Amino acid sequence: MSLKDFLPLLIPFSGKDYIVLGSVSPFLLNLPYKVRISDRYDHMHIIGTTGKGKSKLLEHMIYQDAIFGRGIALIDPHGNLADDVLSYLGNSGFFKIPENLKRLVYINPSRQDFSPGINLLELQKREDPAEHANDIIEVFKRSWDLENAPVFEDIMFNSMMVLMENNLSIIELPRLITDKLYRDILLSK
Repeated sequence: MSLKDFLPLLIPFSGKDYIVLGSVSPFLLNLPYKVRISDRYDHMHIIGTTGKGKSKLLEHMIYQDAIFGRGIALIDPHGNLADDVLSYLGNSGFFKIPENLKRLVYINPSRQDFSPGINLLELQKREDPAEHANDIIEVFKRSWDLENAPVFEDIMFNSMMVLMENNLSIIELPRLITDKLYRDILLSK
């Protein structure tokens, strides 16, 4: 570690610029070991064997992100980490602030009594519909080999534009493509 790398550790902690991963003890000092937020956006990878603290590290990182108002998306196939994070936030008093509670969206896809609806075609204010449609098509192209489907892009682009114009979701796509009367009604609007 060069002096240039060591100096940021001496700078007082700022939650807007850094996230604390742990502590280091050079020269009998106990200093926070920090990573710049901008470096996290570039790439971050956590590796370790079972029981070595990967989930606990993520829990602390998510907590810091929440405290400083950074958006978080946690996909937890087992649910343990999500439960631990919610418990950690609750015990810290995070949810006593009404704005924090309003910002939380917890989706549990394993619940049988509630299935969240996500409309991929819903546009945000001033969002370009053509750009949005192209982004979704790009996801399809990355997911499936579409080289042998040359008109796929044109059909999908035009279909999504019609669906967005009519404030419909992608669930209506099969009907739009196969039902001429339905398609004519949507196109006339």
